[in-house]
Amino acid sequence: MHRRSRKFDCGTSLLLLAAGWASVAAGQTPSPAARPEFEVVSVKPAPPSLNGVSSRESVDNGLLTYTNFTLRRLIGNAYGVTEGQIVGPAWISDNLYHVQARLPAGASQSDVPAMLQGMLAERFKLAVERMKKKIPVYALVIAKGGHKMKPVIDGESGYGGGVRRIDGRGITMATLAKLLSSRVTDRPVIDLTGLGGKFAFRLEWAPEPDGPSVYIAVQEQLGLKLDPRRMLTEVITVTHAERNPTEN
Repeated sequence: MHRRSRKFDCGTSLLLLAAGWASVAAGQTPSPAARPEFEVVSVKPAPPSLNGVSSRESVDNGLLTYTNFTLRRLIGNAYGVTEGQIVGPAWISDNLYHVQARLPAGASQSDVPAMLQGMLAERFKLAVERMKKKIPVYALVIAKGGHKMKPVIDGESGYGGGVRRIDGRGITMATLAKLLSSRVTDRPVIDLTGLGGKFAFRLEWAPEPDGPSVYIAVQEQLGLKLDPRRMLTEVITVTHAERNPTEN
């Protein structure tokens, strides 16, 4: 039996190789996308407060504002975790900062975390390690009877409040989980409500036995529930950070 021999066409191969190099030179090979950045950022240490601390977060006409935010809370926003999922030196929970950042034209809210990560690395010299651990958490779920919050389609977004009050003017359940983690509970709160979009509400609570605890208030006022569980959760460990951000 005779096998057919294959002829190697050297000229054709060289032409294909040349065409490949030409496509690279023409920029047809995809390159890694650059991380989005804020147009302008102002970071200032907040002056000490004598009457308690009220923190605020808002986005208005492309201007992102964080008022009286700790570095721990900024890290939480940047990496999409609650403050209970962040491990680091004590001062990241104590020192307060005012941040204003202008979003570039065409940027969306989904671009903000990546922009924050870059800003924290540049201004605070932040370096972190990320890993998964099984830890005690509260799962934020919908209580029996359904939630009692008002959906927000358009309009203002953000929140305010006081030491034992959260005024949601249009926030996601993920943001509510972060706020509960940072202000109230002894463990991270993970949003498992399955609710998309933004909601408006007022949540008020008091230390027991003076009034409703946050656990009761969440259920009675919002129609949600904090369910204790153990879950595999991302943990952010701060390996380096500087207290004094670089100048604006």
